[in-house]
Amino acid sequence: MLNRSEFTRGLRSQRPFFIFAAAAFCALAALTGPTMTRAQTAPTTIQIEAQPVYQGCNSIVVISPTGTVWQDIVNRFSDPTTVSAIWKYNNDLQRYQALYFADTDALTDGPATTTAYVLSMFVCISADGSVG
Repeated sequence: MLNRSEFTRGLRSQRPFFIFAAAAFCALAALTGPTMTRAQTAPTTIQIEAQPVYQGCNSIVVISPTGTVWQDIVNRFSDPTTVSAIWKYNNDLQRYQALYFADTDALTDGPATTTAYVLSMFVCISADGSVG
């Protein structure tokens, strides 16, 4: 076990490293400048990465202006008539919400339009196709 004088001597021998590390940190901070965050710019169009979709339910990410009606998103599919439903997981409620059904008489329990810029959703379709 080190006694106090040996421990202090060890710290003194490390002093040049600590001074160098502090100087390097200060130089790096001066070169990079203050960091600033920017407000997210609202999208003006619907953006969906071009991708194949398959019969069944597909997980996709949609970027769109808030207030976009679900039919506008459905129209981005190669054959919109194959889209039977759109679902979204609501983390606050801890359950899925129905956003859109092809059958207009079917009830939905989600919002009538998009409420956020970026949405992750499940789109159920009756035949293979593409989106984007």
